Amino acid sequence: MLARSDTDLAGLLELALTSPSPTESLRAIAGLREELAELERLHVTRALEAGASFSELARMLGISRQAAHRRYRWVVAPAPVVGLDQPQTITREARAAIEFALDEAGSRGTAVVDSEHLLVGIVATADHATAQALAALGVTVGALRGRPRRPAAAAEHGGGRSLRAALIAAATLDLDLLVGATLEARDGRAREALEDLAVPPRAFRAAVGRHRF
Repeated sequence: MLARSDTDLAGLLELALTSPSPTESLRAIAGLREELAELERLHVTRALEAGASFSELARMLGISRQAAHRRYRWVVAPAPVVGLDQPQTITREARAAIEFALDEAGSRGTAVVDSEHLLVGIVATADHATAQALAALGVTVGALRGRPRRPAAAAEHGGGRSLRAALIAAATLDLDLLVGATLEARDGRAREALEDLAVPPRAFRAAVGRHRF
């Protein structure tokens, strides 16, 4: 086993490159990988605290937005949202989904975030177990993006609260509330998307909430 004094990046790199022992070199490479992962986490945390977006992180790290959200959503601490009638806190999971939804809306050329954008955000930032459960239903980011969108009028179902009203109803916005608001939103976009994939909203809620509800 490598001595603790050898666990700095420079020492590990030198050992990996110069050791005559392949076993020792491989151990050094494994240690180097761990050190680099920790260094990445440190600087990702600093970047997010400084205001970087997940899209910017994804570009810098050479990974997808979805991978960046899944890998580092835990870094973003619950934070108050200003400008509402009362202070509101958004949990890490809900914030990651909302940020992805904002990026999704922007990539589609619209400044308005509707319930379908939020649905994509929820699916894209789901943890591994939830993502597997959703994939088993046929609900993936690719499937949601690949379906043709209907005209806005066709999605209006009339019932339910507006999306904004639902999202600001509670002092703390967590993923459970976000899923409910998304599926019950008046614009009907999320329900329409699931309908096109032949997935009942109840089945979607069960898959997402398997470890929560």
